[in-house]
Amino acid sequence: MSNLNSVNLIGRLTRTPETKIIGTNNVCEFSVAFDIGFGDKKKTAFIECSAWNKSGDFVQANFDKGKEILIQGRIDYQSWEDKDTKKMRSKITIAADRVGFVGSNKDKQEGGSSGAVSGQPQGNPNLNDEDIHF
Repeated sequence: MSNLNSVNLIGRLTRTPETKIIGTNNVCEFSVAFDIGFGDKKKTAFIECSAWNKSGDFVQANFDKGKEILIQGRIDYQSWEDKDTKKMRSKITIAADRVGFVGSNKDKQEGGSSGAVSGQPQGNPNLNDEDIHF
């Protein structure tokens, strides 16, 4: 059976990536802007993204606000109850399994690395980096 929850996205970071530790894993969170539509109907969309462990380290080390990025991952749906209003809230984000550079070779060389890096899927933070084969 094929994975129906698959996303390929190219966009620009809208802010500097931020890394935090969750348990024994690190997660890098960032926001990406990308265009939808053409001509006078073109709009810019924004989506929050996260990359765990090695993929997160790669984003943190090589990307900054305004830099173009390639993301391969999946849609992640989160819901919670707002503490103040007691209403249910939700958001959709992209869980990045692979990230990479986009653009000219000059851009790649300035980033300090080239290509893409695989990382630990967000849905299973119990894997060790040694369990990931790429």
